[in-house]
Amino acid sequence: MTQDSGASERTQPEEHRVVVLDTIEVTPLVRRLVFGGERLGAAFTTPDGAHAPYLKLVLGAAETPIIRTYSIRHLDAARDEMQVDFVLHAEEGPGSAFGRSARRGATARLRGPGHLAVARCSDHRLFADHCGLPALAHLLEHLPPEARGTAAIEVPDASEIQTLRAPGGVAITWLLRPPGAPSALADRFASSPAEPDARDLLVWAGAEAAIARRVRASARTRWQVPPQRCQVLNYWRHGRAEGTFSFVA
Repeated sequence: MTQDSGASERTQPEEHRVVVLDTIEVTPLVRRLVFGGERLGAAFTTPDGAHAPYLKLVLGAAETPIIRTYSIRHLDAARDEMQVDFVLHAEEGPGSAFGRSARRGATARLRGPGHLAVARCSDHRLFADHCGLPALAHLLEHLPPEARGTAAIEVPDASEIQTLRAPGGVAITWLLRPPGAPSALADRFASSPAEPDARDLLVWAGAEAAIARRVRASARTRWQVPPQRCQVLNYWRHGRAEGTFSFVA
């Protein structure tokens, strides 16, 4: 291959063709797709200790693809099957539309995986809104049995509450936020009565960008949590499509 002077060859991320094997209605607004494909397990296995693994769903034409990021809810590497939860938004974008309409036998193109490096701590303060819930659920399931802390999860109504697996020392609180109401996540964090030991504390949050920034500011100023143990992520932003804002708060 001949290249212009000063240009560098760009490697196109590998795409994996998968098939929808099953669909599961987790709640009225969360639909789980079970994907299968040849060597899918090997392709999407992440290193030991990796948390909140994610993939890129590739939609549209190959020349002008639309990319949306989703958490991997569960991977069964031995069976080459992977579960991904789709939140069905009222203002439907391309990813949500795919999640709502996909049926058994539908095909999809995926890139990945990626994952987050989460510091190992004994105490945890975890926060998520509806969009951050799949990643937080995966994180809870992979904490060590002796982990302790709290997890606050905000959903539109009681029908969106899920049964999650977590260590016995981690208390889960569900916050109900009807459409149009302000989020209580950041206030919940700021008003937490317990003063944890910041030397052994992990703060993790996945939420709308403005809420994520408030959580991060409180963690850094109130509890003096260092950056490597304060992982706050912008899962979405009002009025903006993915790719037009930073993922890290």
